Amino acid sequence: MEKVEIFKQLAIGSLTLYRAGLVSGTAGNISARIPNSKLIAITPSGIAYEKYSDEMIMCIVDSDGKKVEGRFNPSSETPMHTILLRSLTHVNAIVHTHSPFATAIGCTGGYVPVMGLEGLHFGADKILTTDGFVLPGSDQMGYRVLDTLNKSPNSKAVLLQNHGVVVFGNDVEEAVSLAQAVEFCAKIYCLAKLVGTPHELTHEEIQKSLEHYASKRMA
Repeated sequence: MEKVEIFKQLAIGSLTLYRAGLVSGTAGNISARIPNSKLIAITPSGIAYEKYSDEMIMCIVDSDGKKVEGRFNPSSETPMHTILLRSLTHVNAIVHTHSPFATAIGCTGGYVPVMGLEGLHFGADKILTTDGFVLPGSDQMGYRVLDTLNKSPNSKAVLLQNHGVVVFGNDVEEAVSLAQAVEFCAKIYCLAKLVGTPHELTHEEIQKSLEHYASKRMA
């Protein structure tokens, strides 16, 4: 896949998140591996989302976060992205949002459970929150996410204490889709708690649902 195509995916993904209300202002960021290299494409720092229609504003950094190419500086969260991509070799794309409902849950140190079909592909029964607040843009953010994943190794997302969500995917499209699913389940969970006691899908219910839909696709 050519570099320009990766840039295009970052731009489209970023605009999708912005239009869905999962990011605002210049908050949030996306990164993706550039195939057959040790380089990473990442969204720029401090650029309004309206300008993302020009995918060439994206940046390229090496695995240590040093800028290799780009008119603008890479995202301030580059340290987190590079630490995670160095450690999670099965992950090809990372999305970081400030989606309101998931962020609100993260501010409590709580979790986002699987509340319906949208959460079946989280890779875990619930999305956990990192242990304690750390400064944005710090290396510690990446390591704190890894610590949380040690508790739930198959999870495809982590809530950041008082700072949004990090989501992992095989590609940008999957990571963006999962970020939307996390926010949807977080919203339903918050609303359900207002009107009663939510029923969180159990591990068995999740597995049966996955098997059910897999059988339907094969039929």
